[in-house]
Amino acid sequence: MAYPYDYGGPEPKPGAGTAITAGLLALLDGIFLALVTGGAAIAYSEERRESAVGSDDAGIALSMGLGAGPAAILLFIGAILLFARRRAGRALLIGTPLFAMLYMSGWMIYGSVRWGVHTSDLPSMAAVLSVFVAVQALVLCFAILGSTGRWVAAGRRPPQPYY
Repeated sequence: MAYPYDYGGPEPKPGAGTAITAGLLALLDGIFLALVTGGAAIAYSEERRESAVGSDDAGIALSMGLGAGPAAILLFIGAILLFARRRAGRALLIGTPLFAMLYMSGWMIYGSVRWGVHTSDLPSMAAVLSVFVAVQALVLCFAILGSTGRWVAAGRRPPQPYY
């Protein structure tokens, strides 16, 4: 018969599955947002070249690039810091998707109110927004999970000594 108050073995190492998943999704999302920023920059320069006074399309491209560019950079930095087990990486991967979801949703709502939306555009806008929000929500959820925090914290403290 064993004693019920036995010390047991050492604490198991925390799994890295959620942290690695959050980091990889953030990298993929950052690549996508970098492509959006590049496309917005190209569209902005084309609109400025074609129109001497500026147009609404140039403003749309500029506003899209100004939101997607910093989000892409912050996602890249957050993923790298998370892979290095830094708390700042986890914080960036929690804050940046929130910013990106709010910015993209607000941008689409503002654009549809300002310039109007044709009924044929609604399904494509809804599909783009739902995929974008789903990826951002996945990054956010995996970064918030406690196992991600435990994995980050385990890399910062030395192992417990054996007696």
